[in-house]
Amino acid sequence: MQQAFRPVAQEIFLIVERASCPFMTLRNWYINNINDVAKCMSVKELETAIMNLSVKELSELTAWLIEYRQQVWDRQIEDDLEDGRLDALLDEVDAEYEAGLAKVL
Repeated sequence: MQQAFRPVAQEIFLIVERASCPFMTLRNWYINNINDVAKCMSVKELETAIMNLSVKELSELTAWLIEYRQQVWDRQIEDDLEDGRLDALLDEVDAEYEAGLAKVL
């Protein structure tokens, strides 16, 4: 791990350890510093930080992660469509539809 980014990880742990720090403060800080966090925190460090969250904070984090994952998935599909990676599949679907092989759901 690069030493220059270590203070960011320590700052995250300090925020999480403070009982008076609501999850949204941590979330907003994380969003504003995501590039630095990604460079400095290992999965193990993230796991440790998450284990220090309250049940309510963990629930909020889980909801945020689900929403974030859905956004990433949407971007992946959009990128695949733009780059033509789904063209063959879409052509196959069109051919099956035109051949009358499609069924109404």
